[in-house]
Amino acid sequence: MCKRYILKFTIISLFLIINCISIPESPKNNSEECLAYFLHSKREMKDIQQENRQTNAIIGGISFTLFYGFGFPGLVPLFALPYYQKVNQDKINNIESELNKKYCIT
Repeated sequence: MCKRYILKFTIISLFLIINCISIPESPKNNSEECLAYFLHSKREMKDIQQENRQTNAIIGGISFTLFYGFGFPGLVPLFALPYYQKVNQDKINNIESELNKKYCIT
């Protein structure tokens, strides 16, 4: 009975974690230089977001494959997801702060 709840909790947690990386929709100010570089930066941020989704899918697929083969110890790779989320979120924050420092100064 307890194993069933652990599995449900793990699956729900995985689906909640998948889209945690947020990308700003608009720049801080509307100057032409800021808008031009914002579009380029947003493209880089979307690439990182796509990479994050692929990493989540690969780790989730491997984990559930191992789960069906070996049981609950196969879910151990899911513990790596928060690390990759944090690394990718830091990359996006660095891109955004660099954009704001260089081009979107008010």
